[in-house]
Amino acid sequence: MKGIRISGLRACSYRSLAVAVSLSLAANAPLAALADSGSSLRPYRVAQAGNPAAPSPAALKAEVGTMETEQSLNLSPADRTELQQRLEALGFYSGPTDGNLTPVFRAAVGTWQKKHDLAPTGWLGPVELDAIKAESDAVGPPQPGPQPNQAAAAPAASSDKAAQETAFWESAEHSNLAADYQAYLQAYPTGLYAQMARNRIANLSSAPPANPGGPPMAPPPMAAPAAMAAPMGPPSALGPPPQPVSPEALKAEVGTIDTERELDIGPPGRIELQQRLAALGLYAGPFDGDLGPMARAAIAEWQKRHDLAPTGDLGPLQLSALRIESEGAYEQFLASHPPVGPVRVYAPVHRVYRTYAAPANNPGAGAAFGALLGGVALGLLGAKLGGGKFGGGGKGGGKGGGGKRRK
Repeated sequence: MKGIRISGLRACSYRSLAVAVSLSLAANAPLAALADSGSSLRPYRVAQAGNPAAPSPAALKAEVGTMETEQSLNLSPADRTELQQRLEALGFYSGPTDGNLTPVFRAAVGTWQKKHDLAPTGWLGPVELDAIKAESDAVGPPQPGPQPNQAAAAPAASSDKAAQETAFWESAEHSNLAADYQAYLQAYPTGLYAQMARNRIANLSSAPPANPGGPPMAPPPMAAPAAMAAPMGPPSALGPPPQPVSPEALKAEVGTIDTERELDIGPPGRIELQQRLAALGLYAGPFDGDLGPMARAAIAEWQKRHDLAPTGDLGPLQLSALRIESEGAYEQFLASHPPVGPVRVYAPVHRVYRTYAAPANNPGAGAAFGALLGGVALGLLGAKLGGGKFGGGGKGGGKGGGGKRRK
């Protein structure tokens, strides 16, 4: 090494020094390549001393991400952008890194949760966030393109990108919103489904208004400031927001007719339950609030997915877990389906038969009835007597009628 005096070192020391310098250059090569490539990605923190360590598997399994747990994180727009970049580096997210947590981002979070055997709610908790940070720190920032020494991994990377594009398209197709199709075109302007996305946008733009001939619709409300843009779920007819449920407590509960009767779910709550089961792909029946055989089979199938007793009846913990799991899919379902009208509840009809009798304590009615009977009896007696004396039909009448009349 020119310009440096090294004395007292053996040949092996020279080799050790060369190896150390080579490893140092190799470790910094990806960051240098990223800087020289002009990539627009913001390099997030990589393996710094202040970063959180990977949480234990037990702590990760015990947490269930909900809307409330993610709101407690107070993620700024920069934090949300960094979170999108981390999921992109792990191969779960392929949408725009703009800090907007769209349904595509929720689907990516749900896929990451499924990979770790967690409840795929699409919402994050603090332990899950630390796990994503630790996992993405080990991978590093997303690279702008394959390096020369990554030529062998190009087919696998291409396959992963195709799978991500398909997942993106399926999410946009499920919501059937023009904004989601536009987001797909921004991410994949020449993708496999680009022309279909343009056709869908054109059809949605040319669709008739929701209230033809009616009064003009009110303008949409103004967007809230970024500090107040925390996601809020739709109001639920099943009660207040559910609390997280541990896997142990969920497995210990067995849903029965009695446990479900204690929940006291009214007709609107039963309709919402049917809609949530449909959003999870378990129910295909009508949304009428009647938890018949189809709804019971859907509940039993959900219980099988979670290794629970498939009784078809719910308990309080199972209802909370089902609501947490279906929250993201239920929001998309409500956005793509018209609201359900009021439910008709028919009460059973009881027929009442009445018998009527003549009043016992009415002297006038008794006298009239007696007069009627007396008149009938007198009439019959008079007819008999009159026929024997004056009529010509009897024996006496025949004899008297044939003789001579007395002068």
